[in-house]
Amino acid sequence: MTTTFEDVVAARGRISKYAQTTPVFTSSTVDAMTGQQVFFKAENLQTTGSFKVRGALYAISKLMENNPDVPGVVTHSSGNNAQAVAWVARRYGLPCTVACPSNASEAKIRAMKSYGAEVVFCEPNMKSREECAAAICAKTGRALIHSFDNVDVIAGQGTMAMEFLEQVPDLDAMLVCIGGGGMAAGVALTVKAMRPSCKVYLVEPEGKALEKYLRAGQRDANDSSYVATVADGIRCKQVGKHNMPILCENAEKNVLTVNDTEIIDAMKFIWTRMKLVIETSAAAPVAALLSGKLAQVAPHLEKVGIILCGGNVDLNNLPWE
Repeated sequence: MTTTFEDVVAARGRISKYAQTTPVFTSSTVDAMTGQQVFFKAENLQTTGSFKVRGALYAISKLMENNPDVPGVVTHSSGNNAQAVAWVARRYGLPCTVACPSNASEAKIRAMKSYGAEVVFCEPNMKSREECAAAICAKTGRALIHSFDNVDVIAGQGTMAMEFLEQVPDLDAMLVCIGGGGMAAGVALTVKAMRPSCKVYLVEPEGKALEKYLRAGQRDANDSSYVATVADGIRCKQVGKHNMPILCENAEKNVLTVNDTEIIDAMKFIWTRMKLVIETSAAAPVAALLSGKLAQVAPHLEKVGIILCGGNVDLNNLPWE
């Protein structure tokens, strides 16, 4: 089973009542620096502070349709997905438990608890996250809402690209950061369905090394570790099994890799020049643009879209302090 553009269209119809249509911002300073027209899709202003609520809304609505007596939901997440799943679960009156890596942001942990989630800590790697979540499901009978490796979550995340192309129909490229690949897969398949000429570039933190797997057409199924990066939302090295085929088919094989210094500089730039509070993961595609790495692989792009995926920041633990 895979996600299709028809699924994204269906997701848009279901979630539009609850998910925000987020604005698109521009910056004359960025345009002057890059020689391009750059458009920023502000998912940091989305409900719960990130794009994740889109996938959670669609996945849980489908779950309730197919299993209305489900006793609750479980997810594993470093923060943003947990907040989104907990918020949606509360709307449906469902208990929510989160398997949370022990190194997650304190601000994100507080937020997921504030939305009603019970938090169970696990080791900071994908294997431990998945095992912890599976054990909770087995004990409680609750349903797993995977943070990225779920066809309905992918469809929900694709709705942001649909909106973006309605707001700016003639984009030449779209930049999206990637961890497990839920957002990236949804965006890539939607962009290629709506505007085939628009290129989708994935932006990763240093240490992920995704490009060799994209070119080989296969995922690394064995590496459940995390990348050492300030971008806590995209630490996951392993891309999901539902996500990888979509990315191989629809995303560019040139993956843009950014380091911590570039991410922090980009985050500071957006905060100070555009007055938008974004988190480190959202700064990654900005870093790929401002560092010139996009221009190195695609020097002739005129209109570039960047997804600012979230804005959940721990003000007591900023990455430059």
